[in-house]
Amino acid sequence: MFKGGVHMDTAKNNFATNLKELRQEHSLSQKDFGASIGISAMAISSYESGTKSPSIDTVCRIAETYHVSIDWLCGTGDIKNHSLEIKTYTDLIEILMLLDEIHIDIEKAERSFGSTLGLSPYYLSLTFNDKTLVDFYDEWKEISSIRYKTPTGDKLYNIWLEDVHKRYNYNLPENYLVD
Repeated sequence: MFKGGVHMDTAKNNFATNLKELRQEHSLSQKDFGASIGISAMAISSYESGTKSPSIDTVCRIAETYHVSIDWLCGTGDIKNHSLEIKTYTDLIEILMLLDEIHIDIEKAERSFGSTLGLSPYYLSLTFNDKTLVDFYDEWKEISSIRYKTPTGDKLYNIWLEDVHKRYNYNLPENYLVD
């Protein structure tokens, strides 16, 4: 059965996988995770195994409690978290990728601006004085150039993206954090 262009079995499997990932990310047992949203460990177990589907109210409670998007939780979107809580390089990278998704061009720029670069008055660039972000950017541009040129480009890009989320998931320097 299809609903909204997504096969229901696929949606249920995506939800089960994402729910388990979310629970494990927070180092919670099924009992503790369930208690945090007001349901039993048995219900969490059945959702994670894909034998039952939660109510929309339960999905909303999970998304709100753990600050994830419902689209991501249900497997219909790639963006896990829309909050602006930026504590790790992975958080910053996700924001850069959101900007890219809405077609804002991000380009590495030299420190000199204006007429010396021959830029129009409407030119906008993001600059970073951080080696980690510059290294990420260089890697991202390289993989992005391959992404649309080969039949397996999307698959390769998604594998790379998973790796990036793991490699860059460490805290930003203290002076970067905004309260």
